[in-house]
Amino acid sequence: MTARIVIKRYLWLLVLFGIAIYFFIFHNKSGTINPASKSFSITDTSSINKIILSNDSVTITLNRTDKGWLLNNSFTTRADAIKALMNVLTLIDIGSPLPKVVSDSLSALTSSKGLRVEVIMAGIT
Repeated sequence: MTARIVIKRYLWLLVLFGIAIYFFIFHNKSGTINPASKSFSITDTSSINKIILSNDSVTITLNRTDKGWLLNNSFTTRADAIKALMNVLTLIDIGSPLPKVVSDSLSALTSSKGLRVEVIMAGIT
């Protein structure tokens, strides 16, 4: 065999190996949830008017005004804290489905010790 034939064979092998690696890295998604699903994230945070954070005994309300965000309609907020909260609302994603075995106990735990977050947007009732 000549060197040219050997190079052609190995070149095709390298191309096929590269394609296999690409599909393995970028298209090998396991799980039952579509990775493109971001049903909990908010893409446009500029339409948020009010955010309510509540626990059993404490409720905090953040209202958007012309001057910025107000905490419980009386205190001003730090811009970096609001920006961090908006980043969380934008980047939140589904990790995995909840197993049926723990759904009842986890629901009871989140209702008793969890933090409830309500986001009220402009134009959505």
